[in-house]
Amino acid sequence: MNKNNPIKAFPAVWKSYILLYKLALTIVEKRLEEYYGEGQGVELRMVWVLMAVEEHTTNQRALAASLGINNNVMVDLLDRMEEKSLVTRTKNPENRREHLLRLTPRGKKVLKWVYDNFDEGAKKAWRPLTLKTLEQINEFAMSIIDGHYRELGKM
Repeated sequence: MNKNNPIKAFPAVWKSYILLYKLALTIVEKRLEEYYGEGQGVELRMVWVLMAVEEHTTNQRALAASLGINNNVMVDLLDRMEEKSLVTRTKNPENRREHLLRLTPRGKKVLKWVYDNFDEGAKKAWRPLTLKTLEQINEFAMSIIDGHYRELGKM
């Protein structure tokens, strides 16, 4: 039995598509963590936050919900991001219970590096897949997500 390869170690368990996808995504996430950590000293979740905040100023609760991150985990993540001077949190003047998030110049610089090196990071994280295959996977994922939200709208 091969303990290093869970598919060979537990072949019956790995007949489930969900488990296979979860394992593959865990490997990809680990590779991206290493890539962003080595390149810019940031975590993958930090990159997600930078991308989301770049699109529009948002509050941390809405951001946590949109990224599927627990509120307590988001607070800890944002604390670390502030320590690294990636984002700032300010009280929302219209609702003092909310904190609005904005990118700092360093956060913008890190995000520019991410975008400039996106294809290289994707190649390393998703190896042995090609960028064309990744585009197809993105299309499949968007179809699932769009279908899900259309179904929710009909309920």
